Amino acid sequence: MSSNEPRDQLADQLLAVMYEADTLVRVDLADAIIAAGWRPPPRVIEGAELAALPVSSVVEHTECSEEGPCIWTRVTSDWWCLAGTGRNYSTSDIEAHRYMQAIASPLTVLHEPEDAR
Repeated sequence: MSSNEPRDQLADQLLAVMYEADTLVRVDLADAIIAAGWRPPPRVIEGAELAALPVSSVVEHTECSEEGPCIWTRVTSDWWCLAGTGRNYSTSDIEAHRYMQAIASPLTVLHEPEDAR
């Protein structure tokens, strides 16, 4: 297929894995696809889930009225750093920011550390 569409890329990886080892069971196939680079889509969370994310997590507020999306990285259990500013904000600051927008829009989790899952 050789397309930039995620579905086509996944189909190409499936085809390659299936030809390499035709006796793979479902779990082995899933492991092979993940090893080939497939990742699930980012998950969307509401405010209550924000406090539960581990240090080094990265979230994006895509519906932000600021210039472009707001992206925060959790730097400690209490503080988040707003990308490009070096300024730190608490979880409650981020919640207040979301509510100051027209709606309390969700956040997209762009990264969660592997060891925290």
